[in-house]
Amino acid sequence: KRIGRPGPIRFGMDSPAEYFVHANDEMLVALMIEEPSAIDAIEEILSVDGVQLVQMGFWDLSVAYGVPFQERHPRLMEATERVLQAAKSRGVWVGIPPVSPEDMAHWEAKGARYFEVASAAGLLVHAAKECARSYATRLPVKS
Repeated sequence: KRIGRPGPIRFGMDSPAEYFVHANDEMLVALMIEEPSAIDAIEEILSVDGVQLVQMGFWDLSVAYGVPFQERHPRLMEATERVLQAAKSRGVWVGIPPVSPEDMAHWEAKGARYFEVASAAGLLVHAAKECARSYATRLPVKS
């Protein structure tokens, strides 16, 4: 099963008029799982008509469980297993932010089907630093 468009999202790459012709037909309904209450209510959450993807928010969930930024803490792993099992029975995809290619393979074997390998903010910061670095090499040195 494929979620969303068969290629990259094109917002900002095509004319706005062309984008909006198809945008509503290609909408993805995705939810973040970031609170223990969401784990407790996962069956109810997944029963909402139209939900296609639930993304595990490990940082927020780890803070809520009292184990800040321990993304692979046993409590989070147990919660993720619960989400994976519930989602599988409903055909809903589960998203995981892998910490390595091996971690991604581990979660794929367990049933995860969406992997956030970089955040938009992280990519933007990286691109801005590279841009600044490339221009800095061409600026005259002040004495």
